[in-house]
Amino acid sequence: MDVSIIIVNWNTRDVLRDCLRSVYDQTRGIAFEVIVVDNASSDGSVAMVRREFPEVTVIENPENVGFAAANNQGMAAAAPRYYLLLNPDTVILDGAVQKTFEYAQRDPGAAVVGCKVWSEDGTLQGTTAMYPRLFNMLLAVAGLPALIPNNRLFGRAMMWWWDHNDTREVESVAGCFMLVRREAVDRVGMMDERYFMYAEEIDWCLRFHRAGWKIVYFHEAAIKHLIGKSSTLSERDMNLERRKSLLAYFRKNRGVLTAWVANVIFAFGDAVRIVGWSVAQSAVRLAGRANPERGKRLRSRAATLKYHVLGVDPQRERVAPLRMKDVLRRAAKVAVALFYYVLVTVPRGILTRMAHKPRRDLVVLAYHGVRHWQRPGLAWQMDELLRAGRPVSLEEIASGNLPEGAARFVAVTFDDAFENILKNGLPELEVRKIPATVFAPSGNIDLNPAWRMREGSTDRRESVMSGQDLRALRGAGVGIGSHGVRHVRIGRISDDEAQRELEDSKRRLEEITGRPVTLVAFPHGDFNRRTVELAQKAGYARAFTIEPKVSALDSREFLIGRMLVEPDEWALEFRLKLRGAYEWMAPLRRLGKRVRALLGKVPPSGVAEFEANIGARRHD
Repeated sequence: MDVSIIIVNWNTRDVLRDCLRSVYDQTRGIAFEVIVVDNASSDGSVAMVRREFPEVTVIENPENVGFAAANNQGMAAAAPRYYLLLNPDTVILDGAVQKTFEYAQRDPGAAVVGCKVWSEDGTLQGTTAMYPRLFNMLLAVAGLPALIPNNRLFGRAMMWWWDHNDTREVESVAGCFMLVRREAVDRVGMMDERYFMYAEEIDWCLRFHRAGWKIVYFHEAAIKHLIGKSSTLSERDMNLERRKSLLAYFRKNRGVLTAWVANVIFAFGDAVRIVGWSVAQSAVRLAGRANPERGKRLRSRAATLKYHVLGVDPQRERVAPLRMKDVLRRAAKVAVALFYYVLVTVPRGILTRMAHKPRRDLVVLAYHGVRHWQRPGLAWQMDELLRAGRPVSLEEIASGNLPEGAARFVAVTFDDAFENILKNGLPELEVRKIPATVFAPSGNIDLNPAWRMREGSTDRRESVMSGQDLRALRGAGVGIGSHGVRHVRIGRISDDEAQRELEDSKRRLEEITGRPVTLVAFPHGDFNRRTVELAQKAGYARAFTIEPKVSALDSREFLIGRMLVEPDEWALEFRLKLRGAYEWMAPLRRLGKRVRALLGKVPPSGVAEFEANIGARRHD
């Protein structure tokens, strides 16, 4: 197959029909297929495609998973030489697909090829752009690109100084038409699914560029793009989604400080416009005339300003927000941990060495999923682990086979046994010979998660490993532990239910792997004194929480704390966790649990929800 054309659709039935017709009418001389990924449309789009274009492959999503995730689904279902990401609100003109394919064949260094894009009124659309930069944002806030678009300085962000009548290498092209070399995707990876909509193609182009590939604008091919027809979001929501995606881009590629500055620039620009437009609107009203469009813009800017300053989002987040209060809270934790490390951890280590009683500390790291965009971060963290400590197997410790020597020992664990751990996490550990333990919820094996989680969590779309996967891991030296049967809060169900959870999970995992299961991680980190006793009675050698505690390697304590870690967290944050500097949080968490219990603010166990959802979460 030469080209797989992937179209992500959401409630665009009529324009999608025109797009598909143009694809089949205008594409000749190459072998191609069309894959439509539908994001839970309610306008009959899927029925139309199946009725009028039976040759098209349709992937139906039960919910709107976003542009990046849906394109990744389409690419995963295909194996061509090139992918063409095409918007449904486009019309192919004069063999554009074949022309870009032929150009890509002539230029083996091009990872992405874009084309000329016309609007309905015959004007040229700006589909080439520089990577987002703070200076360009300042120009945009000042309104200079709109006033002087053809100036090489002021129009630089969208490259309006250039007439687009020649082929050249650029920094990025728009996602409405992107011919992408499969070889480059295999090396760099698919789109980053943290972006729900907007900025994902710019981020992708940057990743290709960093890997040594070219992004090319090819002027001899052209399409027509009906701007905005592929989105039924309001102007307010579209602006908000763009802002969230741009902040996510800055945070990922330029660092949290740059993202903060970008957040301030956005907020300042919104505030200035709100003041100016409000004055103009008041003047218009006094003159007896209404301007509803300016009112819409005011409401849109008010929503984005509220988001930038207060973190208030009228939609549920799919891209993690850059809320000031969240960043401040995180920074405060890092600051306290740094003080704790300097004032407590380091002096304690010095004193023990002076007393000739070297510490053999055990720090256990707890990960959940590892998505493809997080893999480089995990790789860096594992390199840092090898520099700062000595990796150790929890199963060996539980069996009494303790390593020799004095060091900071570090164990790596993964909760929930998601398939992305198998694909993106364990390979990075294997190449560095770092052992790991995977805690699996036995009632969800080979299923999608059915347990309670925060609304909007992307973990809902993940899949738990199959029994075959777990057996293969055990054979490859990865330890398997229990994470309950239903992934419920064991400390908040009856003793009989808790006992069944612990015993049934252990028995089921032993049947699957053919080896004893001696470790258990309490789901959600929830436990009480009786839960610990029941885990011991069930035959477990060690139990693990998510309280950030440091243990002594030689200790025979049954309950062991772990440092909760994300693969893409701040470097200083990870280094401090690796050295146990977050253990000051453990007593505070215990105090918080007691206070919530006294106040009666205890969330439900999630058992009923699990029972209701388990049948609906099966996957192929």
